[in-house]
Amino acid sequence: MEWKRAMRGFLFILACSSVAFPGITLDDFAVGATYRMTLTTGDVLEGVVDSKNDTSLILDCKGSAYAFAPTLISEYQLLVPPPQKTVEQAGTVVPEKKAAASAPVAPTVYDTLIVKNPESDDYGRPKEDLTIVGKIIKEDNLRVTVQKPDNTQTSYTFDQVIRMLRHTTENPEEDEIQKYAKPLFCPQDMVLVDLPPGKANRPFFKVCIDRYEYPDKQGTVPQVEVSFEDAQKLCEKTGKRLCTAQEWRWACSGLEGYAYPYGINMEKENCNTDSRTPEPSGARNKCISKFGAIDMTGNVWEWVTSTNGAMAAMGGPVSKCQTVSPGVGGDAKPTIGLRCCKSN
Repeated sequence: MEWKRAMRGFLFILACSSVAFPGITLDDFAVGATYRMTLTTGDVLEGVVDSKNDTSLILDCKGSAYAFAPTLISEYQLLVPPPQKTVEQAGTVVPEKKAAASAPVAPTVYDTLIVKNPESDDYGRPKEDLTIVGKIIKEDNLRVTVQKPDNTQTSYTFDQVIRMLRHTTENPEEDEIQKYAKPLFCPQDMVLVDLPPGKANRPFFKVCIDRYEYPDKQGTVPQVEVSFEDAQKLCEKTGKRLCTAQEWRWACSGLEGYAYPYGINMEKENCNTDSRTPEPSGARNKCISKFGAIDMTGNVWEWVTSTNGAMAAMGGPVSKCQTVSPGVGGDAKPTIGLRCCKSN
């Protein structure tokens, strides 16, 4: 990973300092198409154009993302056109790809992404946001991938995504608002996390989340050595469930989207940063989120569910509210506990 980050930074530096090669612009490249590119550095990259903005493109090379300006490209070759589209490439029209007769059946209950439109009008103003309907089939710390009703797949980085609406039907926005409008009352051992609609780059939902790490009692050391499956069962026994990564993140970061429960910058003394020695819940009175959830970062990791119920963990000793760690294997570990949620 370190060499990839270094390489990415190297490309950015060269992109800012290199001499422009006439004739090569961002308009020459289509999102979703596969290219082989020779850079002015002598490097040869082969991958899929993930996205473009006003100044640069992002090339996905088998999971490694490289961002650079077209001034860094000395020559290129189109290898595979984007699926189900007609692409103008250097004056040549690539025919639309025909769907296979035995294409798999598209999902009938869709997720919806609202994403930024990369195009601008004649006055340089961004065009209206795009609505992408399909099924979210993959999500990690970098991007989310959607399978559309025509069975094509498109990936978007999270700086492109404005809102994600999951498991919706014909009118996704209306469904979410109707669910949000229902009253939700939380038990005394839980706090209400209420994110109202209307603000860009933020979801909207209501959920109850345990005030403390399981067993959700002040002054009690959190229970660890719990597998992902057992954590699900413990929550279900109390009429609750594991929190989703999205719910956990905003319960921790507050309406402001802080990096830590208490603010923007990390202050080690505010929360327990030594996962080897879990402290009793509530031992540090500054380790509290704006919604009132305690010890969300620090103390122990907590099991959550990510896309399609996949296992993950959040809240490690030096983690941010936004950090999601894959729960490989889901086994019980001495550093992982849990916290439960409840919603309509």
